Amino acid sequence: MRIALVIPELHKQGGTERCMASLGEALAARGHHLTVFSASKSDAVLPAATWYRVPMIRRPHALRFASFLVMNSLVRLAVHVLKRERFDVVHSTGPDVLRPGVATFHACSSAFARRLWSDRATPGWQRWSRLRRWSNILAYRMISCCERYVLERGARRVVTISGTLSREIHEAYRLGDDRLTVIPDGVDLAEFGGDARGAGRRLRARLGISSDETVVLFVGHNWERKGLETLVSALALVREGEPGVRPLLLVAGGRGRTSYEEGVRARLGGAVRFLATRRDMGQIYGAADLCVLPTVHEPFGLPTLEAMASGVAVIVSRCAGVAETITDGVDGVLLDEPGDATELARTMRPLLLDADLRGKLGEQARKTAAQFNWSEIASRVEDIYRTLLCPSSREGDD
Repeated sequence: MRIALVIPELHKQGGTERCMASLGEALAARGHHLTVFSASKSDAVLPAATWYRVPMIRRPHALRFASFLVMNSLVRLAVHVLKRERFDVVHSTGPDVLRPGVATFHACSSAFARRLWSDRATPGWQRWSRLRRWSNILAYRMISCCERYVLERGARRVVTISGTLSREIHEAYRLGDDRLTVIPDGVDLAEFGGDARGAGRRLRARLGISSDETVVLFVGHNWERKGLETLVSALALVREGEPGVRPLLLVAGGRGRTSYEEGVRARLGGAVRFLATRRDMGQIYGAADLCVLPTVHEPFGLPTLEAMASGVAVIVSRCAGVAETITDGVDGVLLDEPGDATELARTMRPLLLDADLRGKLGEQARKTAAQFNWSEIASRVEDIYRTLLCPSSREGDD
């Protein structure tokens, strides 16, 4: 098939971008010809694909969305008219194309706008300015208008990455169940499987972390939504209740909040490392003993699946879409109340004390994650493509 992927940026950082890049690679490996329409693309991603650069205003968020929506339509029209290129399927992320063949939604803009409206700042955090907060609320409200059109009538098929997100979209737009198909994010087993532990030991040595320290990993940029404060409070409770337990907290992503970081160091007796955004996440997971995501809202939660593929025991909130892949107590542990530090401390304590229990959960987690390899996910996406195609016609989306 000739497939057009339309996405503002395509690279291996960030959730949506990394997932679409990995899906594109899996589709290319299955013999499909891909053309990418994006504002930027990593040279390492789909090097054999045709890439058409789409001009885009990067800030503020509203102009970023609007400029990419308009310009990718114009660039695709120019390619169609001047180069006579046509595609079997146009596959977009969310509402970036008004009439795509397939639109994969990784979030619901209407829900984000509501959450921004009602969010309360955690004490000690560097909070968005009032102007920026209102700018984002208005941007998501604007995007939700296009989102509604794409969901209700624009896209021929709509894919969501979890049942959690499907329910959120249904609540916002009252769509029929037949409009949404759930295909979860996949995981790169070559990057996050294999000798993750060996790479992790080498990283520990470089970071000066001893082999007998228990490392608790948190991955994410939006610390408030993903629950870092709850995790810090829970670790402080564990330290109080178990004087002999001194886990080291590793935070990957979201640097730049100096006052909050200093406060965390004081509360955890210095047992914390802030690593900012990293490209060597396979090694980061390999260095961890436990990965925790006490998020209050997460359409999926790719880092949890990557940790599972690396053989790391995980604790994750039931609010995350990735929780749908986990059997509580078998290949992970699920939290009922993600904002309850006491519950999280109680849940972590046996895992911090028992390396064998962590090992059993991690091994089963690896087996579960293997079911979500990108080749399998690409096969499911292919099935959707085939339902769109008729032998006598091709699709020419606007």
